[in-house]
Amino acid sequence: TRKKLTKVTTQIRTGDSAYTPVDEWRLTHIFTDNGDASKSLWLNKIDHTGKVGTDASVPSVELYGTQLPNRVDESGDNLLPFYRYRLSGVLNESGGALSVNYAGNQCTTSNVPAEDSSVKRCFPVKWNPPGVTDPITDWFHKYVVGSVVQTDLVGDNADQVTTYTYV
Repeated sequence: TRKKLTKVTTQIRTGDSAYTPVDEWRLTHIFTDNGDASKSLWLNKIDHTGKVGTDASVPSVELYGTQLPNRVDESGDNLLPFYRYRLSGVLNESGGALSVNYAGNQCTTSNVPAEDSSVKRCFPVKWNPPGVTDPITDWFHKYVVGSVVQTDLVGDNADQVTTYTYV
């Protein structure tokens, strides 16, 4: 779609036809520089306002990303690298921070699985790069979360760490 959502408002029906706002969330976006001559739309902030009675706002939720390679890039293949942002951190409205850590890549150009029996964190895609008439098979990384760290930035609570193991 070419449209972006900038605001969500919840309402309650009062009477037969009138609606009254209850909560409102404003969404702020930026265009990221992906580092590969492309840009992507990124949700970087959410502002929440309670609308019942006097408007009351809480601090913004801020979303942070890190650039990771999507494509298993092969030097000399005449294709640009393909980087995209992945969620790496969240500052929440109550003074906490969440850090997302991803497991490492398993595929390289010399170490990709068979197309029909992949047990690694990568997958094949058939596509036509610009100027190429016959489709090629290219490999793309899958990113899975290795751990999430929840940090209290206003109190003295210890970090809460959750780790993930995939079979």
